[in-house]
Amino acid sequence: MVDLPVKPPQGRIEVGWRVSTADGRRGEVVGEHLVAPNGGWHYLVVFDDGSRRELPDYALKRLHSSLESGTPAAAAR
Repeated sequence: MVDLPVKPPQGRIEVGWRVSTADGRRGEVVGEHLVAPNGGWHYLVVFDDGSRRELPDYALKRLHSSLESGTPAAAAR
């Protein structure tokens, strides 16, 4: 039997999205993983100041696509 990759529910946060947190910090989602015990998703965010933090999906709000020009993360690619 082949295990299929587990993906977050459609409409949730996606890698590459620009997001903000409740305290106003902004950054880009660069990774994701399933939290097996509760079925939730956590995302690794690289903030505009260079710091990184792993946060649950409910703590993030989508801003816009990181592919838009003028964002620090898009310029760094």
